[in-house]
Amino acid sequence: FKRLLRYHKPYIHIFIVITVLSILRSYLFALEPLYTSQIIDTVIVGGKYDLLLELVLKIIFAVVAFGAVNFAITYMQGYAGQLMTRDIRSDYYLSLQNKSFRFYDSTAVGDLVSRATMDLQIVEAFLRTWIGTLANAVFTVVVVFSVMYSISPTMSLIAVVFMPLIFYFTAQLWIRTMPLFRKMMLILGRLSAYVQQNIIGMKIVRIFMMEEGMEEGFKEVEKIYIDTAIMAGRLQSKYMPSSSAILTLGIVMVYLYGGNLIASPSLMLTIGELTLFARYMMRLSFPLRDLSMLSGIWINASAGIERVYEIMDIPVDIGDKSDNKEVTIDKGEVEFRNVTFGYVKDRPVLKNVSFKVNSGEKIAILGATGSGKTSLVCLIPRFYDVDSGSILIDGVDVRDFNLLSLRRQIGLVLQDVFMFTGTIRDLSLIHI
Repeated sequence: FKRLLRYHKPYIHIFIVITVLSILRSYLFALEPLYTSQIIDTVIVGGKYDLLLELVLKIIFAVVAFGAVNFAITYMQGYAGQLMTRDIRSDYYLSLQNKSFRFYDSTAVGDLVSRATMDLQIVEAFLRTWIGTLANAVFTVVVVFSVMYSISPTMSLIAVVFMPLIFYFTAQLWIRTMPLFRKMMLILGRLSAYVQQNIIGMKIVRIFMMEEGMEEGFKEVEKIYIDTAIMAGRLQSKYMPSSSAILTLGIVMVYLYGGNLIASPSLMLTIGELTLFARYMMRLSFPLRDLSMLSGIWINASAGIERVYEIMDIPVDIGDKSDNKEVTIDKGEVEFRNVTFGYVKDRPVLKNVSFKVNSGEKIAILGATGSGKTSLVCLIPRFYDVDSGSILIDGVDVRDFNLLSLRRQIGLVLQDVFMFTGTIRDLSLIHI
């Protein structure tokens, strides 16, 4: 969370405005029940009908103003959340750009895509809600409880005594179900990768008559998704009614105690004030439910951002040293000196390879499939680094080159062709 806060820093001015508006929203949120109680006590019971229009207009103003402020807060939260998610995604993508081929050889592409999409989608949901939700909960409780306490301290304590239970059961709902929802999203990612893989390899599937096996594999993953969804639904059906039942019980207790106060000879409480307490109880439950929901969202978001950071924090194994320099390749002489290389440690693909290619000379490297021909070529622009030995261009070790200048001066025509989406004009603009 501390690391995530760094992405808030460029937009601190937005969050200051959100906090200020949250105070105003909490104040406006408390007005409508207050005016309604005045209508009951002053107009309906007191008979001062000339005040009805004024109080109704105040209610309309409070509701409209609350809607406008709430819209502004929601918009700014979404705006800041999208910007922060963009920054995280950009850093993540930049880290992928700097990873070596060795990293991609051992990492599933579908998993990398899932981290940039599904995981960050949950993180974005947290980023665009947490400050507003927290501020709203704090300020609403302070404002509403202050009004309640000023009317009747005992009634206010009766009203809020049930709130921790509402918070607890709602929090349990989200804490227990959000990991299941997250699991469902991860399974959907596996399903997507499974379908994508089968579509790309459809020719192989049909040539070797693998349709039945692939279908069974799909059904197996799908069954896990269905079982997880049913489990989440079972938890929702268990916890969701609890909060409503507790809230209703609390309102009943307020009516019982408040009714006795109204019926007492000293008239310690009015009908409007009793209605105000009941309305405020309902309104206090809203921010508490949002706060408990936020705790569940954070559980998922923290897991998601950890998965993103996990990839970002993998050190770059091929990069520039502090003394690397821009070197212009003049002749283009390439020399391998006792080069040993393997994709897996202690399992070399190339062992003690030495040869020299002079400027202007054309050579052919022959060998069986898997003998290391492509591996040898990929070592020259440092897509991989040698395990031992050295590769020199014009007498300079390729590890002493600035990596960008080295690769800019080397051209490769590979046997596997990948077609990017777009036009030739799009591709030319990228290189410009």
